[in-house]
Amino acid sequence: MRSTRLLLMLLAIAATALTLAACGSSGMDPSKAVEEANKAFADLGVTMSCPDSVEKDKPFTCTLTGKDGTEVSVDMKVAEQDGESAIDTVDQGKFEEALKKAAGQ
Repeated sequence: MRSTRLLLMLLAIAATALTLAACGSSGMDPSKAVEEANKAFADLGVTMSCPDSVEKDKPFTCTLTGKDGTEVSVDMKVAEQDGESAIDTVDQGKFEEALKKAAGQ
């Protein structure tokens, strides 16, 4: 049951990038996107943390933390979705593996 829930969550995340808020002239604030991700990951006991400000053309690293304290780094990027800036994975396959590892699967 838990792996089915994880699979459904991964498919939802793959289909939707998480919206960013503008933060000054050059940076973007990913906190809203991180909050949305953390709501989605709650059933898995995983939280995501990212830098306070990210740049549009530069990949950045976030950390997935499992309820047992396992930390896994994931590479993210700013992408455009429906005319809005959003965070997305650099490599969906690596992100999925990191999420599984953080969730203890």
